[in-house]
Amino acid sequence: MLSLPPLASVALDNGVARTPPMGWMTWERFRCTADGGDVAGGGASQPSCAEDPENCISERLVRQHAEIMARPEWRGAGYEYLNIDDCWENWSRSPGGKLAPNSTRFPHGMRALADYVHSLGLKLGTYNDMGTETCGGYPGECKDESCSLPGYMGVDAATYAGWGIDSLKMDGCHSVHTHGVLDPAYRCMGEALNRTGRPAKGEAPVNYTETAARCNMWRMYNDIQDSYESVSGIVDWVGDHAEANGMLAAQGPG
Repeated sequence: MLSLPPLASVALDNGVARTPPMGWMTWERFRCTADGGDVAGGGASQPSCAEDPENCISERLVRQHAEIMARPEWRGAGYEYLNIDDCWENWSRSPGGKLAPNSTRFPHGMRALADYVHSLGLKLGTYNDMGTETCGGYPGECKDESCSLPGYMGVDAATYAGWGIDSLKMDGCHSVHTHGVLDPAYRCMGEALNRTGRPAKGEAPVNYTETAARCNMWRMYNDIQDSYESVSGIVDWVGDHAEANGMLAAQGPG
C-alpha cells in the first residue's frame, strides 16, 4: 500500500478501512483455476481443478491460506483480509436469482467458510462484476450490458451479508464501459451493501470522489503480476497520476 499525505476528503463512515487494509487475494497467484476455459483479461485458457487440484479455487485452498495468515508473524504485521477473487460461483444463479458458491469446490458453503475464517481472527472477502458475467464467465451483477438498475445488486448484497462477507471487490467485464453506465451501477451496489447493516469493505473501479462517498477502496490500474516490474510499474503510475486524476483529494480514513 502507498502512504499518501492526509487531505480533506469525503469518506464513507461505515466503520471499516480506517487505515489501509492488508490481506491476500487468490487472483495474483491462482487466477481462475476452476472449471477450465478462457478467462477475459487472463490472457490464456485457464486449467481446471481436475488438471491442477493443488491450485484449485476452492474451500480447501482458502482454508489453507487462512491458516497461514493466522500465524503470529502475519497477524502481527497487520494482515487481516482473505479475499476470494473470480471463479468461486456456480455457472448460473438459482431459480430464485440468488448466487451460490460452486457446490463441488465449496461443499460446505460460503457461510461455513466465513465462520471458519472468522474463528481464526481474520475477515473473508469475495468478488463479483458490474456486468452480465464476471471476467471468468460466472454470473455478474447486471441483467444487461447497460446495467439497468437495480439488477441483482439488492439480492446479492443481502446474500453477501447473510454469508458474513467482510469485503467485496467489484470488477467491470461484460458491460458498457462508460461513466454513464458504470458510475450509477457502482453507486447502487455500494448503497445496497450499506443498507444491509453489515459493515463490509467495498472496492470499485470508478470515479474517485464517487467511490469515497459510497465505497472504501478503488481499483486504479492493471492487475498485479508476479514480478517486481509489475509492482514498480503500478507505483510509478500512481505517482505520475494520483494528483491530476483526483485520487489524492479523495483518499482518507474510511
